[in-house]
Amino acid sequence: MKNICFFNKFKSWGGGEKWHYEACIFFLNQGYNVSLIGHRNGQLLKKLEKIKKINTKKVTGRKYAYLNIITIFKMIYFFKKNKIELIIFNSEEDVKLGSFAAKLSRVKVQVYRNGMPNYIKDENMKKLFQNNIDKVFTNSFEGKQIMEEKNKFLRGKIDVVKNGIVFTESKKKMKSAQDTIILGNAARFDEQKDQKTILKALKLLKESGINFKFLIAGTGKLEEQLEEMKEKFKLTEVEFLGFLDNTSELYEKIDLFILSSIFEGSSNALIESMSFKNSVVVSDIKSNLEIIDNDAFGVSYKVGNSKDLFEKLYELIKSRERLSEMKEKAYMRVENEYNYYNNMKKFENKLLIIYNEKNNFKLLESDY
Repeated sequence: MKNICFFNKFKSWGGGEKWHYEACIFFLNQGYNVSLIGHRNGQLLKKLEKIKKINTKKVTGRKYAYLNIITIFKMIYFFKKNKIELIIFNSEEDVKLGSFAAKLSRVKVQVYRNGMPNYIKDENMKKLFQNNIDKVFTNSFEGKQIMEEKNKFLRGKIDVVKNGIVFTESKKKMKSAQDTIILGNAARFDEQKDQKTILKALKLLKESGINFKFLIAGTGKLEEQLEEMKEKFKLTEVEFLGFLDNTSELYEKIDLFILSSIFEGSSNALIESMSFKNSVVVSDIKSNLEIIDNDAFGVSYKVGNSKDLFEKLYELIKSRERLSEMKEKAYMRVENEYNYYNNMKKFENKLLIIYNEKNNFKLLESDY
């Protein structure tokens, strides 16, 4: 197997797009011929177009693009021209648009990577998965469990490959007990990420007399509301950084990372912040607890509960010894479980097994 294609037509940039970008680079470096089908105005496509060795194709983000016969034939031409042997889809919409064309092009293996703890609800989509998708990968055991419970027809087809991060040498210096604690968060500003709960907790933290600074990176539809909350609570300690192309700039500066999501896949931001030896306080949703191993490598609070978040932050900040201990534990956790190269090699090996099993099966069929 040498020719692999990634399919991701999301326009914006997020965790899934970051994973696909890094996966494209990884497989390219492993000697594969890599292709990408992406949104014509998508951030992922724009980034990968700069790499000449990667073949790219633009598709529309329109809802009913899968009904356009010209679009289907163009994809078939792309698959055949680049001799695609295996394709990896990012979303159900990607499967809907590309799976039929892949089958007509005789692409040997179709894979779906699910980066969120959800499942397939649409009956037509279930049939498409049942007939065309050879393997489903989730990035957490929670995601696998949910899909196996809700999509019983996929049992035996689901596997887990955890996210990973590339370790870089941290230049972070140890702080004294008198230094101001720097807290941080990096996420888009919307209801899912729940930064409002953080600001409510910081109001209580300020009233308790704790000296801190809070750096928040991101943009989104709730930006104005969050700015208004900052003014209302008189949180001069809060600094909005806007969108950061390189979030390591944030992780280098902070001591403690807060992840407040109401629901989440396996959070790249959380894993990356831990790799910079930051203590972490996270909402107690299953995917977060999986990463910190039920408070063994971090601290959790009741999701959406600003008072509980405040109490957990207060306790951790008041004990600098525990804060330092949690930093080391966080680093050890991601070094052992979320090493990017190790996890991508596992993913590559699993893909090769699927490809070889299916290819050998087809060879056996052709003997009769």
